[in-house]
Amino acid sequence: MKRGYLSLLGYEHTYYWADFSGNSDAIVALHGYGNSGRSFRYLVPYLSKHDISLFAPDLLGFGQSAKPEGGYSLVQYARLTVAFVNEMGLKKPWLMGHSFGGILALATATMFPEAFKGVILVSPGGFHPLTRFQVWADWRWVYKLMHSQLFKKVLQISPLGAVFDQEATYQTLLKMYGSHQHLDLDKTGIRKQIANLHLPILLCWGAEDKILPHFVWKRAQKQVSQARFVLVPNAGHALTKDQPKELVHHVSSFIAENSL
Repeated sequence: MKRGYLSLLGYEHTYYWADFSGNSDAIVALHGYGNSGRSFRYLVPYLSKHDISLFAPDLLGFGQSAKPEGGYSLVQYARLTVAFVNEMGLKKPWLMGHSFGGILALATATMFPEAFKGVILVSPGGFHPLTRFQVWADWRWVYKLMHSQLFKKVLQISPLGAVFDQEATYQTLLKMYGSHQHLDLDKTGIRKQIANLHLPILLCWGAEDKILPHFVWKRAQKQVSQARFVLVPNAGHALTKDQPKELVHHVSSFIAENSL
């Protein structure tokens, strides 16, 4: 993937892309928490066979993009995503989101459905029963607790340990203090609007996902009932890395069927 730089709504962003000339389809991919646009690089060899271009920005607060002190929200990420689409000169691309990026993809498509052909959700966040408690991170006493070594150790041995295994990722979590209600599907009212999203939706999940296991994808199936659901065997939460060929097979078929 090639790397580029641009300014979106006043924030400097890094992005990665693989553009195959002569194609009519492109994917804008939003990465998971603590990751970067490069996490989609495993898909490129297989997308190239279907002439599908890929554009993946480092989200605000992650990778090599700007990391402001607070002020994060689903509305902000949605506007940044649409601004990215416009800056890249893309005409109604497909919107993909993995994990945390899945929350952002749902929110963006709900707010700006006219900007996209459809949505591809890869083990999206926002459906675990404990998600509702993320707003606790905006409480002052929880914020203080998050600075303790005990909290860090407990987090590291939890299923989320693989997500918060780098100091930079942990620091981003701290910077999001005061923003969690604005990043929550329920608090923002986005979850209630999902059923009214009439774009084609593909929902993919790794059968061996330990971070968002089977009872989570079952909840996602119910809440995004209009989506085509695919359970990919021999894949964990990092579905784009574990089974890129299989994932692209489902994605390319989905795009082809909904591009007619």
